[in-house]
Amino acid sequence: MYVQVVTNDPQPVNGMITASKVKSAIARIDIPENTLVDLDGLVTKLKSRSGNILSFDLEGKNVQTDDSTEWIGGTATDIQPNVRVQVQGKETGGALHASKLFFR
Repeated sequence: MYVQVVTNDPQPVNGMITASKVKSAIARIDIPENTLVDLDGLVTKLKSRSGNILSFDLEGKNVQTDDSTEWIGGTATDIQPNVRVQVQGKETGGALHASKLFFR
């Protein structure tokens, strides 16, 4: 189950936060082919890196970048697990192909 958690905690204490609100959310990984997507979340896994060409999971969704991806607020080397990003692109072949990537 996917959930959205809201907290007023400025940062975790001993690895924990206090949730002020929890609500169920739909899985964001099943996206129809050729759909334009705007996805925001945490990098959950870095799969591969070669210059600006990356493969990583964003909240479990496979994301691909290439030399045409526009990087805003950071660079490809800043992509690491637990980094928050927003990806805009198109779903193709089971992956979100990023046209723009914003660091949050």
